[in-house]
Amino acid sequence: ILPGVVQVDWAITYAKQYFKLPPNFRVLHALKFQQIIQPKMTVMLELLYDAAKFTLTFRLHSAAGQHASGRILFGE
Repeated sequence: ILPGVVQVDWAITYAKQYFKLPPNFRVLHALKFQQIIQPKMTVMLELLYDAAKFTLTFRLHSAAGQHASGRILFGE
């Protein structure tokens, strides 16, 4: 089973590769874990970044449905 802390870390790590994020993590909002991620399960990570609000929204989903979602607020 993939731990929730790893799922959040993946969202932040991949977002840093694709978006210019502020350097500091501030707060995590609306974190939800709907289904566990089993070994060998293929999941998709969807990332949306609102640069005006410094907010990263993420979603992990697969053929089985949604697994996790949340919003991460960054700041200087």
